[in-house]
Amino acid sequence: MLQVGFDIGGTNIAAGVVDDDMRIIARRSVPFPTGKPYAYTVGLMKSIVEELAGELQISSNQFQSIGIVVPGSIDPACERVLHAYNLQFHDVPLKKAMQEQYPEVPVYLANDANGAALAELHAGAFQGCKTAVLLTLGTGIGGGLILGGKMFNGGLGHGVELGHMVLVHGGPLSTCGVHGCIESVC
Repeated sequence: MLQVGFDIGGTNIAAGVVDDDMRIIARRSVPFPTGKPYAYTVGLMKSIVEELAGELQISSNQFQSIGIVVPGSIDPACERVLHAYNLQFHDVPLKKAMQEQYPEVPVYLANDANGAALAELHAGAFQGCKTAVLLTLGTGIGGGLILGGKMFNGGLGHGVELGHMVLVHGGPLSTCGVHGCIESVC
């Protein structure tokens, strides 16, 4: 069973294929297409899926799933990117757009830090943990929180967005529009 995963960041789009043992058996990385509409990003992702399938000598419809993580707020149903400021994605139906490319393959969407925390919980440093915090550092700053052995998505179900908590009142303006959040200060 092979699964494709995408980590869409403000600098790069990284993709990989994992096998049943969660080993990465193929990977790609391309620059994020800053300033292009999200449909362009979906087309780029489709071409990456096809390249990875070709490298593995399989049909792209043979992938068990396609997972996508983005640095931003995801609606509670995990269908839309509400706000991913570093990507300029606002109210983007990313899951649907990718699902239309691969109707036979389940597509999943999550916040990038939540995805990283879940990966650590199931196959990494958080195995066996009931409580854990993961900080992501990249183009922005994010975080995932495990409570009671499960992902905590905050009161509104959008993730905990640790990078956008105010650290310095009146500090520098962040891409999220808040002054002094951890991401803008650090």
